[in-house]
Amino acid sequence: MRRPSNLDLLMVVLVCVIAVGMAVLDAPISIRLPVGLTAVLVLPGYSASLALFPTDELDGVERAALACSLSIGLIIVVAPLLDRVPGGLHEDMIVGTVSVITVSSAAVAWWRRRRVQVVPRAPGAVRPGRVRWRGATVQWAGIAIAVVAIVSVIVLARDVITEARTSTEFFVLGRDGAARGTAAPVTSGRPTTVTLGITNHDSPMQSYQIIVEAGAERLAATGPISVRFGDTWIGDVDLMVPARGIDQKIRILLLRGSGLEPYRSLTLEVNAAAPLSTIPIDDGVPQPSPAR
Repeated sequence: MRRPSNLDLLMVVLVCVIAVGMAVLDAPISIRLPVGLTAVLVLPGYSASLALFPTDELDGVERAALACSLSIGLIIVVAPLLDRVPGGLHEDMIVGTVSVITVSSAAVAWWRRRRVQVVPRAPGAVRPGRVRWRGATVQWAGIAIAVVAIVSVIVLARDVITEARTSTEFFVLGRDGAARGTAAPVTSGRPTTVTLGITNHDSPMQSYQIIVEAGAERLAATGPISVRFGDTWIGDVDLMVPARGIDQKIRILLLRGSGLEPYRSLTLEVNAAAPLSTIPIDDGVPQPSPAR
């Protein structure tokens, strides 16, 4: 058995570094997309397959199938875990995690390849154990894919159930007391009231803040609002839409504790009409006749 070349490992690390550089520098999407897809959907599984099977037990088709399967499985397993860390699931976190998995797996594959014993073989001789290793390799590859698939399903199911039970609710109430995603028509330049609700499923006592924005302009802010676990807070927030227009998007942000990043968010589409002109009211007092 000859020791495999490490050229493929060097290419994996090189493409990974290029993908990270393009993400950091915000390269054009036409260039960043194919490299990014390769870095996410191929490289993690390929380097992991090399860590599992560092020599040439697998042919090209088997290696490619295992690489794609492991890449998707790793993403399915890691994504719910990243969503629970502070800051949540975002682009920088995904890029960093996928890069760490790729490079660390490549390092393990390089280490395992160095431990492969080189056995001289006469020209034209058949490699011993090739048939036996192929059957065992295919079995282990199938087991690895099955384990990743089972773990992925379990993690996703657990995450969906937990999220459904423990997700803090943030909602808008209409005048009829029903939750809705649209607000009644408003008048620009005049105060209007939005009724909001928060149901705490985070901790025994949680503090929240509410910020209302239209574009870069802040329309209102309220808080801190303390809500006990399982309780629901319902309150009014007064705001004023500065300009008239239809389908204006109003963002309502919920901040948790002293955090600066939105924890939950709502978007309202409002139709802001121009204020009506003031009409004089007849109070019964005689008015002087106009001069003729």
